[in-house]
Amino acid sequence: MLALPGESASSTDQRLKAREITDNAYNTVVASYDDVVSLGHSEPFLNEIKRNLDDRFSRISEFRAAIDAGPISPLLPLQYMQPISAASIQLASRAGNNMEDRDLLHGVTGYNAFLQYNEGYLVLNRLGIQYTSIGTLSLEEFARFNSVITQIRIYDQILREFVHPSVVDGLDNFMQSPSGRFAQQTIDRMSKNVAYSPTPSDIDNWTKAMTERREIAGKLLLEAGDNLHANAASKLKQAYWSLLIYLSLLAAFVVVAVALSIAIARWLSSSIRRVSLRMSDLAAGNTQDTIPFAERKDEIGDIARSVEVFREAALRNQSLEEEAETSRRRSESERLQLQRQAEADADARLNQATSSLAASLRRLASGDMHCEVREALAPQFENLREDFNSSVRQLRDALLSVDNSVSTVTDGSKEISDASDTLAKRTEKQAASLEETAAALEEVTSNVVATSKLTSEARDVVRNARSRADQSGQVVRSAVAAMERIEKSSQQIGQIIGVIDEIAFQTNLLALNAGVEAARAGDAGKGFAVVAQEVRELAQRSAKAAKEIKSLVSNSAVAVSEGVKLVTETGEGLTAIELLVQVVNTHMDAIATAAQEQSVGLAEVNTAVNHMDQATQQNAAMVEEMNAAGSALAQESLSLSALLSQFQLEMHTRTSDRLCSDAKHKEIPVFDQKRRA
Repeated sequence: MLALPGESASSTDQRLKAREITDNAYNTVVASYDDVVSLGHSEPFLNEIKRNLDDRFSRISEFRAAIDAGPISPLLPLQYMQPISAASIQLASRAGNNMEDRDLLHGVTGYNAFLQYNEGYLVLNRLGIQYTSIGTLSLEEFARFNSVITQIRIYDQILREFVHPSVVDGLDNFMQSPSGRFAQQTIDRMSKNVAYSPTPSDIDNWTKAMTERREIAGKLLLEAGDNLHANAASKLKQAYWSLLIYLSLLAAFVVVAVALSIAIARWLSSSIRRVSLRMSDLAAGNTQDTIPFAERKDEIGDIARSVEVFREAALRNQSLEEEAETSRRRSESERLQLQRQAEADADARLNQATSSLAASLRRLASGDMHCEVREALAPQFENLREDFNSSVRQLRDALLSVDNSVSTVTDGSKEISDASDTLAKRTEKQAASLEETAAALEEVTSNVVATSKLTSEARDVVRNARSRADQSGQVVRSAVAAMERIEKSSQQIGQIIGVIDEIAFQTNLLALNAGVEAARAGDAGKGFAVVAQEVRELAQRSAKAAKEIKSLVSNSAVAVSEGVKLVTETGEGLTAIELLVQVVNTHMDAIATAAQEQSVGLAEVNTAVNHMDQATQQNAAMVEEMNAAGSALAQESLSLSALLSQFQLEMHTRTSDRLCSDAKHKEIPVFDQKRRA
């Protein structure tokens, strides 16, 4: 933890030594992690923190290369070193949470809070250098400052609760010193992001104050670590002596327990063996002999009395089985007698029901639709009687409905006759349409002759105009090509501008996310480095897109000048074409007029022909349908009448007579469609 800020702030001559200290500190953390895992405290979250630490430390070579290359951004150490420090602290904190001792857990929690507290001040040091250099903080830096201040305040409370008071007093003494008061005043101004004009001494005073604070914090961290180590050693020693005492007591207890167990086992084995033999006889069926040791008051007596209970229960079971067999035989005899009586009653009720239903079915077969079963049947057959009567009533109602429908069929025959009359009138209208069609055809013929003459004259004029139009077309195509190039360049400009807009939007969004992420992350701040890197890449893309826009605008200017020239030539060609177009227009007017008259005449002809065709098809179909329908209706009426005559229904005789009369005297009109057409 202390090695990372030492390396980031080391001078050129101390750089190699500081890097060696950092590598040794990392190896120490890895070795401690391996020790924790070997003790069986491995868990997924702890392993994930270790992988994160390895990933962050693998990129430290990039930071060292940037340091060796020359001047760097003040935020570069925050990008590379701060995530490594945060991951190390998080790994130590997670490993410490696996402790079961409350005092040690509090000590580790306080030490971890001290590390997080010191980590916040290390980040604050870099921001303070930036603030005392230029007198203000950017939005990104101010968001980072707020996150760090929140981290310091949170872990300051934990630090004061779990760390030894001498360590807290050391931190408070520094804050009350001149350097500490200057640092606190600068932090207060940074919290408000008040812009001011820094003096050269401000950055020196800030660096001096942070250096003193780092040295004091390093000593206090070592003191807190020594206190934690001493506490752990004391706890370990106490646990060792407690373990020895527990093992001694356990050994003595085991010796006494073994001796007592052997004596008790020998004393109980003989009695238990006799009771066991008697239990075997009882299981074999011997229930006459008594159980030994039943009079004893100890556990053996309890076992013997329990076995005696089983023997008495076996005797009772034998008696109950004999009584149950006697009851079963008596119940079987009574059941057979009741079954024979029930079968006789059921046969009588079944014969009554079947005879009644058979009589009604014979009446129904003879055509009597009033054949309901009037006599009440047995309760189990009453539903059958009601269902049969309901079926007869529904069938009778259905036949009555059919009888009423016969009159409707007769009315349908009359409608067929009316349709035949309508067909005759439609045929007369077809003849009139044919006459109108002939007149329209004569007009079309005269118009076609005039149109043909004008078309021959217009053909020559169109040929002359075509040659000039070809030349104008060539010029227009050139102008179109130039305009297409302009359009293409404009599209590219629009795409690049869109990229720039997107980059600007993403840059703003990423900057905002960087602040939010840093504020949420608290002690870790892991997302800050990734967001800062994305901001720089987006800025580079914006600069490159701006250069491409400038080049494309120059090309578009050249294309526009060329397009203007070509459009001018196109205007001159179109002026010459205008005169020829006027002549063509005169002839085309006449052609259009004649064509319009022809169109009207042809439309009339087409309409008349369509009417004739549709009417003819409808007449033919209607005649066929009416002929078929008339025959079918007459046949169906006779069939229905014959069927209904077999049943005894109300009003049947009147309807049947009417149908027979209609079938004999009704004449269905049939037209000879082909002759009429």
